[in-house]
Amino acid sequence: MLVIDDQEMILDVARSMLEATGYAVLTASNGEEGLCLLGARIDDIAVVLLDVRMPRMSGLEVYLHIRELSRHLPVLLSSGFNEKESIEQFPGDGQLTFIQKPYELSQLVAKVNASIHSSGREGPGMERSRPPPGAPASRADLHPAP
Repeated sequence: MLVIDDQEMILDVARSMLEATGYAVLTASNGEEGLCLLGARIDDIAVVLLDVRMPRMSGLEVYLHIRELSRHLPVLLSSGFNEKESIEQFPGDGQLTFIQKPYELSQLVAKVNASIHSSGREGPGMERSRPPPGAPASRADLHPAP
């Protein structure tokens, strides 16, 4: 999965939470970086966790570019603002859900699982996997499923 957020702390917390539950996670600190990673690894990404409000490229702009790359990739929007205010500008395409920041581990995992299951994107490379012991924690590192 891919997490795109301009706040380093959010990236670190989301990665830690998701990796602790067995997900392979790729992170990006802005929309441009996220789209570059998505374009290069689209077959390895089952869901995108996307911050709604970011500088340089907004969550909506990133979302529209994601839809150009894949019409069916689930996107989980996240924001510290309320859901209605955060997603009213986004098109309703059935592949879009929302999680309020700050989120708890159980909420995040439930939303990610629901997004993956509803999209039908499960399969090789999409399942949860624990990273190998001692694996590097670089932001651009994706731990492939065994």
